[in-house]
Amino acid sequence: GKGVDKIILALVIVQWAYYARTVRASALVERRKEYVDAAVCLDLSQSRILFRHILPNCLAPLIVVGTVQTAHAIALEAT
Repeated sequence: GKGVDKIILALVIVQWAYYARTVRASALVERRKEYVDAAVCLDLSQSRILFRHILPNCLAPLIVVGTVQTAHAIALEAT
């Protein structure tokens, strides 16, 4: 059908995997870093380690992918 909301939904369905792969790969790399091991040794909770140590360090690659995918989505929508 027609409409901006349907176009946005279709683009999200097509492109969500790029973001998921990027975040997963970044999280796996960050999980092996020494500061995460130190946080585990300090007996911090898993949610604190995830939200305070791992996820903030995954934002940079996610911003890069978001920028590239936005340009790609604009080109895809124009066609």
